[in-house]
Amino acid sequence: MTTTEPNPSYVGARPDLLAMLSSDCHRTLDIGCAEGALGAALKTRNPAAEVTGIEFDQTMATRAADHLDRVLTVDAMTALDSLIAEGQQFDLVVCGDVLEHLEDPWSALRQIRQLCPIGQVVVSVPNIGHWTTWWSVLARGYWPYRERGIHDRTHLRFFARNNLPELFAETGFEIVELRTSHRLLETPGRWSRMLGRCLGWIPVLGRLTAYQFLCVVR
Repeated sequence: MTTTEPNPSYVGARPDLLAMLSSDCHRTLDIGCAEGALGAALKTRNPAAEVTGIEFDQTMATRAADHLDRVLTVDAMTALDSLIAEGQQFDLVVCGDVLEHLEDPWSALRQIRQLCPIGQVVVSVPNIGHWTTWWSVLARGYWPYRERGIHDRTHLRFFARNNLPELFAETGFEIVELRTSHRLLETPGRWSRMLGRCLGWIPVLGRLTAYQFLCVVR
């Protein structure tokens, strides 16, 4: 387990995800909970909610423990196995930018299905089809390894828009809602988001400025 200072890109309450979460869920599992900000926001919205987090980074997990009911400080696959062995059940599971970090996201989703057989699962994944990927590979002949974002060097799997129906169908889910966030550039910023949203209305350019997909599946 790492004890380095957390990447600030992976902390925060994720208002984009919160907007998609049901407020009447009582038992939530937040996979990759970081410092627990999203779970804390859920508990503020519904004080009766019980939130369990999974976070491999020990520094962030320690901070998350101040906000959540339980935090498992192990890798996601080990934690999911443990929760299944305990017979745990959840009515909401959140995977905020987690699947792309896993060696086998298909197995993880099948485990999640056992833990949340009738509830709501909310997933966000970055879009590898963003124009910055094409520009870097085709124009520069270079894969853009970075510390954050779509090309985070710790990503093991990559998803574009048309991968998603297959990903979920193979693991026993169906998409009930799909939203797309747009950015012109990978770096966060008001102008990047505004220009990305404007270009997102143009069919071809919209595919190239799609930065992230947010899905509700059942």
